[in-house]
Amino acid sequence: MPVPVQLCDRQCIQNALTESESDLVRVVSQQSVLVSMSGAESVECCDHETGVWQKVETLRSPSGHLVPDLAPGHTYSFRLDGSSRTPTITIPHDTPWQQEQFQRRYQELHIIGGGRTAVVKQAQDRGTGQAVALKVVDRRRIPQRVTRAEYNFLTALSHCGILRGLAMFENAPSPGVDTIVMELLQGMDVLSHACSLSSVSESHVRRVASQLLSALDYLQLQQIVHCDIKPDNLFIESHNNQIQLKIVDFGSACTVSPGTVNIQPYLTPDLEFAAPELLSGPSPCLSTDVWSCAVLIYVLVSGVSPFLDESPEETTTHVLNADFSFPPDLFPSGSTGTQEFVSSLLVREPTLRPLAHLALSHPWLQLVTSNYDVPVTHLASFISRKKPQSITKNFVL
Repeated sequence: MPVPVQLCDRQCIQNALTESESDLVRVVSQQSVLVSMSGAESVECCDHETGVWQKVETLRSPSGHLVPDLAPGHTYSFRLDGSSRTPTITIPHDTPWQQEQFQRRYQELHIIGGGRTAVVKQAQDRGTGQAVALKVVDRRRIPQRVTRAEYNFLTALSHCGILRGLAMFENAPSPGVDTIVMELLQGMDVLSHACSLSSVSESHVRRVASQLLSALDYLQLQQIVHCDIKPDNLFIESHNNQIQLKIVDFGSACTVSPGTVNIQPYLTPDLEFAAPELLSGPSPCLSTDVWSCAVLIYVLVSGVSPFLDESPEETTTHVLNADFSFPPDLFPSGSTGTQEFVSSLLVREPTLRPLAHLALSHPWLQLVTSNYDVPVTHLASFISRKKPQSITKNFVL
């Protein structure tokens, strides 16, 4: 195993990038290079992703030192015996192979959705005939490491309320894009599905809340925070009058550890659904997604945002102060239990906000009666404001 030596000086890296020393280092495979600085006994390597110099184990040959186990797409600098010369090289991706494998495996059909950072297409597995969804991400908008992290989440998680990832291709189907192959969901996002009903009942709202909290409880057991729970990222499939909610789009997800400082999401969260700690810090925590769940329930019943004001600054202030109310003209008389449930989750201090497993034990979720039905008129207006473009079925992000 390589042993850290020292930080790679920024100026050293900059100088290395401008030097032409291709005679000193060359790629010999997709994961190894040959360093041809003769007469040296040891080799140090600096991966520009980390900026750390490390001594590495090499294979000696008459031509120089063979350095194995390098990462495709990463840029490395090398030096021998503390030499000031730092030849630099980038390990290429095996792009043609990735593209060939993608084209051999999948037939792209048509676009079924899209968002801030990706286009989603329906495709078919040529071998099995299985219909799948392709999330095609432009690297100019999202770094490859973020897409890879999302794919790792989707394949590591196994829960009926979470979208499954099937495969990932880098620089495919064309250079400069990364593609995540996912299960194809048949249905609509949670608000569009609600609008397809004649009215929204308390039983339906309770079912959505229970299924979402169940999935969040599973994530919290894995120390994972989604960081972008909002209607567009919650999908409803319906079979025989039974619904199944699924969380999609883990592009902002992160793992958290008690006692450590957790990084903010790469993407800016939706202001109306974001917890205070996502807007002002210190960082995401396990209760972050529970706040967003409460906002969703508020919107499902009332058709309006609890914090929205005339400007983003005013909306942010309301979120940071947990300043909300339940207007009687928007909340029916039988919704007292729902209001108490929402209030118990919209707690400003993250450490005082209940986690999903505690929220699931709230008395309102244990009821079986339905005390109200609300029209979807306000909800349709909310969707029109948030989604000026037409809503697409089979929508996956």
